[in-house]
Amino acid sequence: MTETSPGKRPPISLVMALRNERGGVEAIFRDLEVLTDDAIEMIFVEGGSTDGTYEEIERLAALPWRHQVTLLRQDGIGKKDAVVKGLKHAHGELVFVYDADGEIAGSELPAFFAALAADRNLFLNSTRFRLPMVKRMNLINRIGNIGFVALMSAMTGSWLSDPLCGLKGTWREHYLRMIESGVFDNDLDRFAEFDQLFGAKRLGLKIRELPIVYRHRRYGESKVRRLKVGWQLLRRIAAEAAQRGAT
Repeated sequence: MTETSPGKRPPISLVMALRNERGGVEAIFRDLEVLTDDAIEMIFVEGGSTDGTYEEIERLAALPWRHQVTLLRQDGIGKKDAVVKGLKHAHGELVFVYDADGEIAGSELPAFFAALAADRNLFLNSTRFRLPMVKRMNLINRIGNIGFVALMSAMTGSWLSDPLCGLKGTWREHYLRMIESGVFDNDLDRFAEFDQLFGAKRLGLKIRELPIVYRHRRYGESKVRRLKVGWQLLRRIAAEAAQRGAT
């Protein structure tokens, strides 16, 4: 395992939460290996897999890759618990929470790196709706997204066409302040997607969207129970609105 010397941009950390994704792990390494212009810390937070995901990451991490690899075991349960642990352990100045399941290819990342490096007061959100999709989004997700677009745009004061897209990022210092603010301390947003956007709003960061091409997963199926998650996210929005009203 080798580390890259810093390139033109500040060092970058990619926080990736994985559970039962053994078959797609090697593709993540190979996908990111071709990004040669940046020093990247690949942070894998493994969440109690039963298919050998942790052992597969451990095996691959021992090989001589271009980028640094950090492998952590999740303490609790749920994606958000893994994400927050990864954020706390990140060493890069630019930090991204990245769903590395193949739906957002590694080739999309340099545009996000460049945009964030140019503005220290920026929070970046990805969107699937400004470029043609390789993978077609199912009807339930589309209907739910329409409602969340209106609500989250109003709550953040920024137009958000895709608040649930799986690539978000800002400077490490801002993520640490979000953690300290308690924005992640709830059991409603299990994936920390809205929490990150609310955190950016609390810190007064500019929220900007960049487009990605929505692709098929490399391995397995989504573990999201859509109706249950949708109801929880509505309650998360209501809780944030109530907190603002109380201050």
